[in-house]
Amino acid sequence: MSQLDPRECEREAQREIPGSLFDWVMAQRREVFFSLGPAGTFQAVGMGSQDLWGFSPQEILGRSFLDLVDPRDRAEVSELLEMFPQEGQMGPVRTRFLGRDGRGVELVWRLAPGPGARLHYGLARPYVDRRELDDRAGSAVHELEVFKNALDEHAIVAITDARGRITYVNDKFCAISKFAREELLGQDHRIINSGHHPRDFFTDLWRTIKAGRVWKGEIKNKAKDGSFYWVDTTIVPYLDDRGVPFQFVAIRADITERKNGEEAIRQSQKLESLGVLAGGIAHDFNNLLTTILGNCNLASMALPADSPASPYLDQIEKASMRAADLTRQMLAYAGKGKVLILRVNLNILVQEMTQLLSVSISKKATIRLDLAPALADVMADPAQMQQLIMNLVTNANEALSPDTGGTITLRTGEQDLDAYYLGTLCPAIPIPPGRYVVVEVSDTGCGMDRELLDRIFDPFFTTKFTGRGLGLSALMGILRGHGGSIKVYSEKGHGTSMKLFLPALGSGEQESGAAAPAETTPAAGTLLIIDDEEAARGVARNLARAMGMQAIEAADGAEGLDVYHLHRKEITLVLLDLTMARMDGRETFARLKAADPSLQVVLTSGYNEQFAVSDFTGGELAGFLPKPYNRCQFEAAIRAGLAKVRT
Repeated sequence: MSQLDPRECEREAQREIPGSLFDWVMAQRREVFFSLGPAGTFQAVGMGSQDLWGFSPQEILGRSFLDLVDPRDRAEVSELLEMFPQEGQMGPVRTRFLGRDGRGVELVWRLAPGPGARLHYGLARPYVDRRELDDRAGSAVHELEVFKNALDEHAIVAITDARGRITYVNDKFCAISKFAREELLGQDHRIINSGHHPRDFFTDLWRTIKAGRVWKGEIKNKAKDGSFYWVDTTIVPYLDDRGVPFQFVAIRADITERKNGEEAIRQSQKLESLGVLAGGIAHDFNNLLTTILGNCNLASMALPADSPASPYLDQIEKASMRAADLTRQMLAYAGKGKVLILRVNLNILVQEMTQLLSVSISKKATIRLDLAPALADVMADPAQMQQLIMNLVTNANEALSPDTGGTITLRTGEQDLDAYYLGTLCPAIPIPPGRYVVVEVSDTGCGMDRELLDRIFDPFFTTKFTGRGLGLSALMGILRGHGGSIKVYSEKGHGTSMKLFLPALGSGEQESGAAAPAETTPAAGTLLIIDDEEAARGVARNLARAMGMQAIEAADGAEGLDVYHLHRKEITLVLLDLTMARMDGRETFARLKAADPSLQVVLTSGYNEQFAVSDFTGGELAGFLPKPYNRCQFEAAIRAGLAKVRT
């Protein structure tokens, strides 16, 4: 027999023969399964030992196999054990054993080599039929090995003792946790605790398995490199003859991909629902601003140029325009914020912002530009692109140390994104494979841990003082509206990098043409105003009359159709609100066009143009007037509509 340190034998048994995996056969009472270490001592014993020898498994563990052999057969068995390492197989052997009370027990037993030839699997049962025992013993030992291999191939397996210390892990456990086996053995599962679950979660787990019951659930763990993974877990307690757990077997399945998918769906649904809320608020607020701004302009027109009230009206107009900027940000969060889509070169945009960026950050911070030459253009709203870059640079600046400062790098480039790389982007705003322009803002600041990274795009979440608005969630809305996405990488103490991806524009793609300059001559004709907001109708009516036009009003789409049929010959142009209660602008427009295909209609809405006109095909509308609008914007839209009437 090989002469090894007994402690090494015990460690070898923990690594190579996890006895709990075989308890489904070791619990049998008609036969006993066991394993022997290099010194011929019992390393694992099945429950059948109680019936065959009169000893419990705990009483036999660590004892020599020869101690149980009848002295009359001991010399023969000792010789067989000495020869076993060279022979590789033993048995079946018919041997007399001694039970607890000294009674003789005639058994048939055999040995088979275990992994690495360090341990040996054994099977013993009362002598009945030699041939039958031979077949059953061989198949049982083989079945044990097949079972173990199949389980290890499919599942993440760990075994702990009664105190929760790890005594065995398989290769899959090491692979997903990124810990070496030597780092795990002897530890408890706190080594992979993610901190995601509350204390009560684990209290309930331990209460269940210590009571001898099976526990099932989903657990979020943390790997050695700090990444997180989810496992569907079943923990089975194994009981001694008193019904007390002496070890626990945990069998897990990796469900990280499924959980990430579920989280992406939840995040997307949350953004969508909040986007609907933000869009609705912005729309209603724009209707109110239309009344404020329009009446402010009308009041200015009614006053002499040197009126002392003029400066106050100017302040009202400026405040209204700032409020309109706020609604545009809310619409951007809702993904309905494309205001002016142009062909934009982000290199030029960044260079034009350099001075603004420099005065917006700490004096101890340095901005470094690394702009790729010949960068492709993108189709985007320049103001929203400036907002994206400004927000990211401001966030990067606030991550730097106020005492030592640091460096903020703004880098541009192009990248072909395949399906694999797309899987690393923000799952809430997926994009298709293709070529994208990349804008990266990185800093040398404090960085973020995984828990913070999971929350940075939540609406109103901030690591700074409260009241900072929609924050990075608005960034997601803008990117979603532009067909883009984002990738964030950060490490605590090592800074943060945020990459924006926007579809690269091919050389054949062009921006929409600019509108022709508005006329300044007095207008003529009759404007039909269809809007369910009485104040908004009043503003439009008075602005139209100031242009020299007549105005007729209708409070909703259904009334608008009646008014149109009544004054059909008088009406030159229609100003139609998109969102109305009884009959919305889409249905009203369709019925007006059915009555007169040549009728020209200017659409107005508190939503932005790209969203508002999405259900109208090209050329159907005579123009679009976004709310809120001032006198100049109103006149420009109405004159453009009148120009189409003349043509």
